[in-house]
Amino acid sequence: MKYIFVVPSMPMGGAEKQISYLVDHLSSKVSNQGEVVALLQGRPEDVSFGLDVMQSGQANAIVKMVARMHAFVVAYFKLLTLGQTFVFYNQLFLPLAVALKFSGKRVAFSIREYDKRFYSGWRKYCLQKMNLIYTNTERVSNESSLIGCDVKFVRNFHAFEKEASYRPNKSNDSLNCVIVSNVEPHKHIHIAIKALEGFSCKLEVLGKCDNPEYLGECKRLAQELGVNACFHGFVNSDDVNRYLRNADLFLHPSSQEGTSNAILGAIDVGVPMIVSDIPENLAVVSNLQYTFRLADVKHLKDKIVESFSWSASGVATLRADVVLQYSNTNLIALDKILERLGR
Repeated sequence: MKYIFVVPSMPMGGAEKQISYLVDHLSSKVSNQGEVVALLQGRPEDVSFGLDVMQSGQANAIVKMVARMHAFVVAYFKLLTLGQTFVFYNQLFLPLAVALKFSGKRVAFSIREYDKRFYSGWRKYCLQKMNLIYTNTERVSNESSLIGCDVKFVRNFHAFEKEASYRPNKSNDSLNCVIVSNVEPHKHIHIAIKALEGFSCKLEVLGKCDNPEYLGECKRLAQELGVNACFHGFVNSDDVNRYLRNADLFLHPSSQEGTSNAILGAIDVGVPMIVSDIPENLAVVSNLQYTFRLADVKHLKDKIVESFSWSASGVATLRADVVLQYSNTNLIALDKILERLGR
């Protein structure tokens, strides 16, 4: 069977990374194959339509809505000719997904992070029409069952190295922190900036900066508080690992996540970390030593001070546990779940 994974663009974020893992896994088999369709732009091996459905740079809400509707109509007719089995993950694509379902296609939808809007109104209606729904978070699986949706739960996969590459090398009194995240309000980068006030530090933010309003807010806040914050935009995975190996702390203050690939990547490197205590993060980082109360600036600041005395053994134990939970068996499990689309 050929699965067509529809994404806004490649590369983009954690969901696209998981899709690329799964497509590579499928490509190693004879019975099933995976293909990525990137509506805007993709990798050389992907199908690309050149359609900007996100319209991130468009400030006018009406113009954005009309442009998206036009892009979806064009994408619908193009997708109709490509295959029979489609997989979507972005809630923006729900109308497109249900349109393909009503056209006789088999459609799966992956819910990547908890959003209460999924469980009422037109979004709930669209979800209930899908052939298959799966998620990488237990919270979404539990909540979705309340609206009568059978949602399959399978954890993310991460290609862990055999050993952590992080080697503490503190050469000065300055604190070097890294955030791996797109610059969006729900990522709570402003919380990290506030918590770092008063420290001699540098904050490296690695992730797409498609929200100019929030980016400007974070830059102004950093300047006001005397925090040396550098926003690098999208950074490839090799460079992300280099930043993590040279960091004193990985920070992940987000208020909304699926299973964070950024956290898995930081655990792989072995860098000390502090993450917000939302359920999705706690499912990965179960040791409360490495968590802080969501949006609590003082608690995060206290945790940063506390981190100066942490031992390396705690991070090593965390890594060993996570490697077992997010292994290649999760890809195999997801492959089996997707096979139900063909029945």
